[in-house]
Amino acid sequence: MVSIKYTFIAIVFIFIGCKKNIQNDKDNPKEVKHSEVTKGIDIHDCTTVKDTIFKDNDYVKYISLKEKQYGIEIKLNNVIDTLNFSFDCSSPNGMIPKILFKHEDYIVLSQGTGFNYRSSILCNLDNKGNRIDINEYEIEIVEPSENDFCAFLKNNIIYLYNRNNKILLAKDLPSNFLKFQTKKCQLNKGKVNVYFENKETLTYNLKEFVLVKEN
Repeated sequence: MVSIKYTFIAIVFIFIGCKKNIQNDKDNPKEVKHSEVTKGIDIHDCTTVKDTIFKDNDYVKYISLKEKQYGIEIKLNNVIDTLNFSFDCSSPNGMIPKILFKHEDYIVLSQGTGFNYRSSILCNLDNKGNRIDINEYEIEIVEPSENDFCAFLKNNIIYLYNRNNKILLAKDLPSNFLKFQTKKCQLNKGKVNVYFENKETLTYNLKEFVLVKEN
């Protein structure tokens, strides 16, 4: 009888111990490895953005900034910087900056929806070559045109890039306008209006712009 009694007590203790271990497992779940967690929607899956890597290993990539927020990382001449843009899967696709072209020592992105409005984002190294500076420029197309231009200013030259045929055109600014900043151009019936911060305006014929040769 004694052995049976002790055997019964031992079984009771084992049952209680098992119940306690099960409760501990429920209160303290095991850590799940990151690789076992189902990944959320990536910006590449919900928009038309694509990473671009050039032959010299410079690149434009879309990266995760924080939960459900994304940004743009650029590598230019061995300098890597994150641009001051953020967006998510609900952002209008046309308003997410995308690669337009790379030429020599700079990269140009573009954004815009519809036909009339475009914004160009010029990315080049600062004077010390330590970081990537960005400058934004707008172009408004007043009349419907076969030319789908983006505009930007670099080294006192106004550039027009035709997105349809991938041709880059350029026009020097007059010396007395070099001290003024410009952020906006307008294309209207073959005329290009350039607007400056001091409210001055220059008007050119589109035919006055010269073709920029490829690298």
